[in-house]
Amino acid sequence: HSVPARVTVACDSANRTYPLFVTARQQKGVFSWQLPMLVQTPVTTEQFTSISRTLCPHNNMFDEDAEACDAPSLNTPIVHLTSSSSEQLKVTILVEKVQDFYIKINQTINITVSPSQPKYYFYPFKKGSGKTVDFDEQKMRKEYICGASGGRGHGEVQRNEVGYGWLSRPENVIFMIESDDELCAVVSIQNFSCPVFDNERDILYDGYYLTMTRRGGITLTQDTFPIGFYIVFIVKTSDEDCKEPGTNGSVPAVARLLGWGDNIQVSSTEGRVKNFRFKIVETISYREYLIAAGATVLFYASFYLAFFVFVLYQSRKST
Repeated sequence: HSVPARVTVACDSANRTYPLFVTARQQKGVFSWQLPMLVQTPVTTEQFTSISRTLCPHNNMFDEDAEACDAPSLNTPIVHLTSSSSEQLKVTILVEKVQDFYIKINQTINITVSPSQPKYYFYPFKKGSGKTVDFDEQKMRKEYICGASGGRGHGEVQRNEVGYGWLSRPENVIFMIESDDELCAVVSIQNFSCPVFDNERDILYDGYYLTMTRRGGITLTQDTFPIGFYIVFIVKTSDEDCKEPGTNGSVPAVARLLGWGDNIQVSSTEGRVKNFRFKIVETISYREYLIAAGATVLFYASFYLAFFVFVLYQSRKST
């Protein structure tokens, strides 16, 4: 129930005339691609002989729907390989679990992404007021709901309903991302559901997205994503979408307030492998906002009160 599977397929002997077609099938979804993968850039056509895809996590441990309990037993990925080549092809297949798939607050993650190897992760919002996300507790809760044998569960379990008092509001966080190179990339924020769109054509269909070169950021609220959200990283096949004279339009206002500049020049480089560093930080809560506002009002009110008492004292003294 913990993390999704990531499938990597590599084949150096496949060619453009007789490509290798790969299909990864799950209970609720199918991924397909071909090797070699051709990427057209303004300078040349790049060829990728290895592709990695993260399969949609139908068994996300934060999904407490009883129907999701059947996913682990039926969601084992099945990989099909086909080719019209008359020669034997040497293919390497690797299926592994995604490391650090569930993101913690203030946790810095370093990843490497290319057009043929997009990646995504999941950030869960905390439930209720004054609580933090306990991943071990949530995993045990999921196992209890589904049952140790993978069945329907041990009975009714109180759901993690999100409730807020009058002094609390849904959580707000800021997603911050940096990179040391200037390749154009797209970062997408998508809802807690499958499928997760992780290619250039489909990424515009769901959630929010931003294009970036070196830095970017976006504010996200629990009102929009009650359970949590997926963060999808894609390196674009060219840098055209990030080229804008005199400014980098992908840098949002919150990033400018943090001192990130706008004058970023984008240049073409050989290879399209991009390194990211990202983390999620929590913004001020509604309770903290009220306390700060109330303290400010009381601070200035104390001066007016002291001045009023002083004037009243002087008036009585003069009489």
